[in-house]
Formats: sequence, C-alpha cells, structure tokens
Amino acid sequence: MDYKLRSFRHAQLILENDDAYKKSWSSLLRLIKRITDQEIIDAHNSFSTPPKGLAKALNKVLKEKLSRRWEVESPIFQKMSILIKVGD
Repeated sequence: MDYKLRSFRHAQLILENDDAYKKSWSSLLRLIKRITDQEIIDAHNSFSTPPKGLAKALNKVLKEKLSRRWEVESPIFQKMSILIKVGD
C-alpha cells in the first residue's frame, strides 16, 4: 500500500530515535507496508452496502492486522473499573 507519513509534533523523530519505541515503530511500519490494495478492496466489498469512500475498509483491514500483535483499542473508556463516590 502506498502511503505518506505525516509527523505530528515531531513524533516520527522520537519514534525512530528513542530506543523505547524503535522496535514497535518498525513493526508497525512493516505491518502497514504489507497491506495490499486487494485486501482493502476485499474489505470494501465485504460490507452489505459498501460505503462511498475507502476509510471504513482501510480501518477494518488495519484493525484486523493490528489485533494479531497489538492491543487494538485502548480499554480506558470502554469499562469503568473504578467506582467514583460523589459527596462523602
């Protein structure tokens, strides 16, 4: 898949040079580079009513690929594990 990287607030510089992130960053880039146009087309055609753009299909493919090695969605706001007591 062809894509362009856009660095937000110097994130690319940090990800490429900080030892804490280098390995994960490289892994993510490899994953993205392996996505084929056909995978995106197949995902687009898998919807019962295909959307006009490819964003949903691309998100579907990325989520599928990321879920194999990464935590796809942060659980921070999905489950309330801390009870908040108001007005002691």
